[in-house]
Amino acid sequence: MPNNQPLFTPNPDCPEGGCLISMPGLLLMMGTYAYAPDDEITPQGRAKAADALGRILKAARAGGFTQGEILETVMARGEISHRVKELACAAVAAAGNEAMLEVVAHMQGQCRD
Repeated sequence: MPNNQPLFTPNPDCPEGGCLISMPGLLLMMGTYAYAPDDEITPQGRAKAADALGRILKAARAGGFTQGEILETVMARGEISHRVKELACAAVAAAGNEAMLEVVAHMQGQCRD
């Protein structure tokens, strides 16, 4: 995914103002929830986000992404920057579409739990 593409875009089919999320956006959202302050997320929400983040980074490492620890560190610090977006895009590209879709399917299954 080129870095000039947005992480989130308005969903024209959602009059309530919903957004479509890119795969790098999903990675960053899961990082945000995994490292959110205790008063902003439930323990169950944090665990599910951490699981999804771990699955994405595992797939990225399997695909050759070597900066997973750096990405996790900047997400844990709450850093919002072009560098973080670049790392997220690189991680998702390394993970590949099939692995990312498997993570999404797993997340959907967890929502039913």
